[in-house]
Amino acid sequence: MEPLAFVGPSAIFGSLAAYRRVVRRLIETGVLLDEGMVYFDARLSRHVPTVEVRVADVCLRAEDAALIAVLVRALVETSVREYHAGIEPAAVPTALLRMASWQASNFGLRTELLDFGTFRPEPAADVVWSLVEYLEPVLAEQGEFDLVQTGVAAILSRGNGAIEQRGVAGRWSESNGSAPDAAGLAAVVEHAVQITMRSERDESDTKPQPVLTWVRQDWREAPG
Repeated sequence: MEPLAFVGPSAIFGSLAAYRRVVRRLIETGVLLDEGMVYFDARLSRHVPTVEVRVADVCLRAEDAALIAVLVRALVETSVREYHAGIEPAAVPTALLRMASWQASNFGLRTELLDFGTFRPEPAADVVWSLVEYLEPVLAEQGEFDLVQTGVAAILSRGNGAIEQRGVAGRWSESNGSAPDAAGLAAVVEHAVQITMRSERDESDTKPQPVLTWVRQDWREAPG
């Protein structure tokens, strides 16, 4: 399938004016109804002065979603500081960004990811920890570094939502001696319900809950 020009990673715009110009021209083509249909992996919000990062799918666990939010916030803050320090963004071809996205979406944490510095395959855990190390100054300043370490270690240990749900299906198959049928899929759904309906204070199977609590506190304390 031909990749759409308004979907996925984008080239470096260089300025707010350039970004607005590209978005305006995309809408003027008549292909898009409005700015809400600009599906860049990262885009400016239409309603509030924030950056929307749209790479991740829905997480099985709320604490994983909160962890991603903390990492994204640190990425944005780090990028802003580098801009003010006169550090130019790496001129990475969009084709390489699409390749990295494809690798991550197809294999997740099971094998290798493309290193964000060299864009060569490296063990997924090494790439994730490299990202945490890159963001450490901002995370530490915000009091979130230890929380992120805990959350990342938990995901690398148990796997992400896809790995977790495949594991449930695999265990059902082993117990029943067949590929998952309707009952096997029901077991996966039941597991997902149990995870998403956990109490916020239930830390029986994982310890990254403080990340979720921290993000919620930030949201409550935000002005307006």
